[in-house]
Amino acid sequence: MLINIAIPSLIFGWIYFETNNILAPFLVHFLMNLGMTLLFKYNLIHMKR
Repeated sequence: MLINIAIPSLIFGWIYFETNNILAPFLVHFLMNLGMTLLFKYNLIHMKR
């Protein structure tokens, strides 16, 4: 679980550092969440049971 939180956090931080704009990592985060939601909605990926 730590890897699932740490890696995106580092990436968002790097995006902010490179662009110096808070909207860039915000947009990337939104797109990642949207993509994951759509993948789960259409059963393209499943949760482990």
